[in-house]
Order: sequence, then structure tokens, then C-alpha cells
Amino acid sequence: MKVLLLQKMAGISGSERYFLSILPELRKRGVDAAFLVVQHPANAEKNRVFIAGLRAASIPVHIMDSRLSISPWLIWRLARFIKHHQFDVIQSNLIHADVWGACVKRFFMPALRLLSVKHGYSESYQTRHGLNPAYLRKDLMSLLTRWAGGYTDRVVCISSALESFLVKGNLIAASKVMAIPYGFDFSNAPSMVELGGVRFGTPQIVVAGRAVRVKQHHLLIRVLPELVREFPNMSVVMVGAGPLLEELKRSTDALGLSVNVHWEGFRDNMHDYIRDSDLMVIPSAAEGFGLVVLEAWYHGKPVVAFDVPAINEIIESGVDGELVEPFDTRQLLSSLRNLLAAPERLRVLGAAGKEKQIDKYGLALMTERTLTVMQQLTVASITGR
Repeated sequence: MKVLLLQKMAGISGSERYFLSILPELRKRGVDAAFLVVQHPANAEKNRVFIAGLRAASIPVHIMDSRLSISPWLIWRLARFIKHHQFDVIQSNLIHADVWGACVKRFFMPALRLLSVKHGYSESYQTRHGLNPAYLRKDLMSLLTRWAGGYTDRVVCISSALESFLVKGNLIAASKVMAIPYGFDFSNAPSMVELGGVRFGTPQIVVAGRAVRVKQHHLLIRVLPELVREFPNMSVVMVGAGPLLEELKRSTDALGLSVNVHWEGFRDNMHDYIRDSDLMVIPSAAEGFGLVVLEAWYHGKPVVAFDVPAINEIIESGVDGELVEPFDTRQLLSSLRNLLAAPERLRVLGAAGKEKQIDKYGLALMTERTLTVMQQLTVASITGR
């Protein structure tokens, strides 16, 4: 079975880490899997590390430069490429690739088998409305999602919350959609410093996420002055880059928190920061899945987050983490205060999370379920169903 995974690339985020994990596993199971990077030439340097990672894992990588996100010339080139390599299944990831695949099928290859993997929805929509479909309107994103979905044979969502959003929002037919949660093996995560090398205080909170609106760092920052008064030696480590980084830095400096809050920017060794911390906080408005929850659990660290999709289908509050009322900063403060004062409680919650990560969110399980979908599409292509 020949499978091509396709995405518009502009650096590493959650979906790219998914590729770096699942592609080698598919090839171990006999799938002739390759990856096609479609990129603006200006993003070539941003994609260099990702491409090198795939090639180091012996994944065939093809690169197609395009200055336009959509054009007849790009669609024709994609169709010619797919025909030449005779792929059985095309897996598109994110909206650009979904539209490209639908165009190729509509205008050039009507028998093409398309699998779309949904890693989230519009970031601007999720910032304002989470994954609540009640606020959907006929904008470009919804129209393109619905149109491309009409040509897609199967849609896989990384969470049940995302699946529900797409179906209830009438964006994708329910008969086409299923949820396959992320699953990862973090045993080979890069480590660059010894244990304790990035511990700046006690206790220590870690926040791992891009500095963008949907991550809502400002809500955590709002409760830090009172938290620091109770735990004057504590530290908060912010790992992640983004357009709001400098603005967020200024806000913590203005609150007199420059000693306690450490802005680390993007780091390849994020796992070192999680390992050396006591607790992770995710103040996001919504998440398509919540990969960082699994990363925290791998190190036996509990997570405190707002009770929003899809975080709330991963964390069982009081068992392997805590969920607080969206977006109640007083309740967030209370939860953090109580947990930081109870190290044994942190240990128990973290241990339960680690056990769940192994049992429910392993790489082998995600790969096997995805492979089953691909095989079903291949059989359907042969039988003409």
C-alpha cells in the first residue's frame, strides 16, 4: 500500500510531531509511506529540521515550492505528482491540504481515495468560541471545510470533541467521521541538560505552548502575584515562542514577577523543563487535543487546565489532574494554591496520568487504528465501493 501524507508546512507544531511519530511506525508495518511538503520558499529554513527528522527516519520526503496557497498551477502539479507515483491513499492534514486533495479529485482523479486528518479548526474561531459549533457562520473556513469534506472519503479527528464540532456544525457528514486520539512514545524525546538543570525555584510550574491568544497565558499571569506571595521561591517557566511573547514579558515585568517568571522561548528540549517542574498549567480557551497533557503525564506530572474541549476528555478531574471552571481565575488560583502545598497529592495525580498515557495514548494504538482506516480505503478503491 502506497500512502502520501500531505501538508502545507511553515515550521514544527503539534501536527508535525504527529508525522514524525506515525510515519516510521507505518513503514515498520509494511506501508510505503511518503511525505510531501508544500511550502512557500521563504519557509524553507523553518522546515529544515522537520524534513531532516523524517529523512533520518528513512521517510521519503518530497518538496514542492509554491508562492501561492492555492492556484490552478499548484493543483495540476499535485495531480501529476500523485499520478506519477501511483499512491493508493492521500492523507491530507489541515485545511490547505484538504482543499488541494479535493481539487485534485474533482478535476483530475475522481477515483482518488482521500483521508483527511483534522488536528483542529481555525485558531481565531477557537480563541473566541472554543469548539462550540453554535457560533459557526458561512465564512471562508467553514465553506472550504464543508466543500473539501464532500470529496473526502474518510475524516479522522484527533479528539471526540473535534469530531462532535464538525458533525454538529454540519461541516462533515457523520458517516465519514471518526476519532483517533493522538498517541506518542516520548522515550526518545531530546534531553540536553541533567536532572534539575532547568529548575529555577520551588515549587515550579511549567507552561508549554505558543504565545498566541488561544493559549490565554494572560489568565495565568493574572493570578501569579497572589500565588508568589504564598510561595515566594516559586518559579513559572514559559516554554514557547509566538507573536505575543514580548507583550506577555512586559506584563509580568510590570507586575514585579521578573524573578519568578522565566520566558524560555522555543526549545527543542521541552521535556527537560517538564521533567524539572512539579506541575503543568494549560490555560487555553480550547485545544483540538492537548498533546502537552501526554508529555506532562509521561514525566509523571499532573496538569491543571480549564474545563474545555478537548482537554476535558483527556483529564479526569481529581484523578489525573484538575479541571477548573472556564475561565475563572479565582478557581484557578485556588486549585494551584492547594496543589502546590500538597506534594504527595501532586505525585498521586501525576502517577495516575502516567498510567493513563501508557494505556490509552500509546503510539502503537494510534498507528494501528490509522492503518486500519487506510486499509479500508484501499480495499474500497479496489472493489469500487
